[in-house]
Formats: sequence, structure tokens, C-alpha cells
Amino acid sequence: MHSQRKDLYTEAHLLVAAIRLFEHTHARPATIEELCHMLAFSTEHAGIICRRLEELGIVESVQGSFGARLFIRDHRKLEDIPGARSAAR
Repeated sequence: MHSQRKDLYTEAHLLVAAIRLFEHTHARPATIEELCHMLAFSTEHAGIICRRLEELGIVESVQGSFGARLFIRDHRKLEDIPGARSAAR
């Protein structure tokens, strides 16, 4: 079921949607581990995507007393991901 990897654009949209959904259902920001569980991603794979999204200014990781939590900074920048236009078609 999860054998084929999707492009960064698609996986970035999934991750941002998971952050929104987690905040809606749990009334708190998600950790990367919680998002991995939701999306069936490995921690390593999600970490790579999160770091890239942080570099692009799409998400922000904030370290708190209960660990790092992920927040959406600017979802509109998802469309600036290289290959976004061809993936959206």
C-alpha cells in the first residue's frame, strides 16, 4: 500500500494537512512522531520532509518542555516547492 514514494510536493501537502488535522482533533500541536503514526511515515523520512519544509518557511518546529512541536508558518509556500506545478496537474 505504501510501497511507492510520492514527490516532495505531495508529501509536503500530506504533512501540512496532518498538522492541521492533529491540532483539530487533539487541541494541541503535534510532535513529529505523532505525525509519523498518522501518515505511516518512518521518523527518518518525516524528519527529512520537515527539515526541508522548515528551510522553505512552511512549517516551524518549536522546542518546549514536552518536546518539539510542529506548527504551520505559511502554507501558501507549498506552491513554491520545485516541481509543484507539474505535480498539481
